[in-house]
Amino acid sequence: MNFSDCNGCDSLSVLAVQAEIGGMVTPNLAILFDWTGDFHPYSDGGTLSSNLFDAAIRYYFARILWIEGGLGFGFLSFTDQDGFTDETDWGLGLMGAFGVEVLQTYNFALDLSVRLSGERVSRNPDVSVGSVAFLVGFHWY
Repeated sequence: MNFSDCNGCDSLSVLAVQAEIGGMVTPNLAILFDWTGDFHPYSDGGTLSSNLFDAAIRYYFARILWIEGGLGFGFLSFTDQDGFTDETDWGLGLMGAFGVEVLQTYNFALDLSVRLSGERVSRNPDVSVGSVAFLVGFHWY
């Protein structure tokens, strides 16, 4: 996770999680509703998270290769060791991904993907957050 417009902010390693639901509208085009979450735990028990909710289109340009793009809204939140949560306002978010399905069966696919996501969130001052994630995907059809 990386921040812009933030003096003294370092890049952070994160655990990335993604979930989606949708369907195929043609044999090579899917419409999806998507959530991408990036979580960075701190040693004191706190967790910083970036969340993006978007509508996306996935296009299969070969039988096992796909590219995806989405537009939505995201926010940042920080939960301290006592459970207190501080969140930013919602901001515009973008997502892009590409992947390869390494296993396909009748109703299941396993894929490897790279996902770029980011949000411009309102805070005083505003901040942009972006992340790059390498994901393993499990899909049921």
